[in-house]
Amino acid sequence: MSGEAPKQEQSQPKSDADYEAMRTTVMQKKSIESISNDDLPYFVNYMTKYKMYCLDKEDYIGAKDAAAILEACKQEDQTRQTNTQKEQQNESTQNSLNEKKQKLEEKLKKFDEDTNSKQQAMQERQTKEIEEFEKKWREEMPDKYRRMPKQLIELRETARTLALAGHYDEAQQRKVEADNLEQEEAKNAQNRLNHDYRVAKNKLLTQHKLEVTKFNDSRAEKRDVIAAEIHVLEDNEKNREIVLRAKPANTRRSVNGGNESGSVSMSRSLPRKSQWKQENKLPPLRPPNESTKPGDNKNDAKSPQNNQQQQKKEQPQQQQKKEPAQQPSLAAVVKDKVDDIPAAEEKKQE
Repeated sequence: MSGEAPKQEQSQPKSDADYEAMRTTVMQKKSIESISNDDLPYFVNYMTKYKMYCLDKEDYIGAKDAAAILEACKQEDQTRQTNTQKEQQNESTQNSLNEKKQKLEEKLKKFDEDTNSKQQAMQERQTKEIEEFEKKWREEMPDKYRRMPKQLIELRETARTLALAGHYDEAQQRKVEADNLEQEEAKNAQNRLNHDYRVAKNKLLTQHKLEVTKFNDSRAEKRDVIAAEIHVLEDNEKNREIVLRAKPANTRRSVNGGNESGSVSMSRSLPRKSQWKQENKLPPLRPPNESTKPGDNKNDAKSPQNNQQQQKKEQPQQQQKKEPAQQPSLAAVVKDKVDDIPAAEEKKQE
């Protein structure tokens, strides 16, 4: 298998009818935002050919609209490229922040695992020390407190000596004194044993407590440092989001065209190249020898009535000529033709 990444499929161009529909939508909405990124290059190509088509047909208003759309497409393309670069930059920055945050979170996780392990080991060690302490004071320390005092030893020896000498009563008296002293010394020894045990155990427990406190304080301090770094990144990320939301959106160029649907309607595909040729000729003229009927000629000067009607018709036409940005519509031309019909009939009746 090849290690190369699969190439992205390039979008296929649509039909001219589709792009004509897009052009109509653009003129209606005065915006290019409805054109997708995939369609925009093909739409620009279509509008370039459409502009040349309008020029060939001497439809300069349509050419003006096409030029406005092309300029808006250029502006929109620049805006989208700028937005794409900003999005990529923002994504790169966000990925960098996420990577740093992830590393810090992993560091914090490892720190917790290590300190938990150390804490468990410390607890196990302290438990073992307490067990050894208890065993020592249970098996070893009591014998150390059983040592007989010198006075008691002398009483025991005196009682034996007297008994050996035949002084049994006096020996019994010394024995009673020795027994009483032994009980008192045993009681005192037990009290010292218990006291020393409590003191030693409290000392051990205090030592353990201080060790735990020192460990927890050190652990919390180091953990707070890592957590603070994470909080700084999170705050930076929040502030960055606030700044991005506060930035105004890029303004797009609106399409300031004439008619919403344009001045040229295409029923076929546009030519690939301009086919316009300058003929340098006036519109077709009527042959001079062509037979005409009275009243057919709108410029006939023999009829005053026709002249008056002609002047009335020429006045709105002259006003229309003063406005170069508009052209006579088909409805106006049809109206002129209809107005000529009553004049022709009156001429016939005369």
